[in-house]
Amino acid sequence: MESENKKIVENLADLSRINLSEAEVEKFSNSFFDVLDFINKINSFSFEDKENNKKDFSLKNITRKDEVLESSEKEKGEILKNMPKVENGYLKVKKILPN
Repeated sequence: MESENKKIVENLADLSRINLSEAEVEKFSNSFFDVLDFINKINSFSFEDKENNKKDFSLKNITRKDEVLESSEKEKGEILKNMPKVENGYLKVKKILPN
């Protein structure tokens, strides 16, 4: 059984492209299955008909109105002076969205 556990951990490491030493495989083969056993215990617990399982789902988002705060030209200049790239008075950042 232990060699089977090691093979599973080695396979998972290979699929994850993680290089594990023999000591790490040994360590993880023991603890990995302890974690799986614990998860199975949690999954076996029934949450139905529990008094504490009743939740209030009437929550609403609390939003605030956006307010534009004007900055002086001096403040704007100080901010732009500390930015890595500025173009035409605006911050220039790397493109993150495709065309």
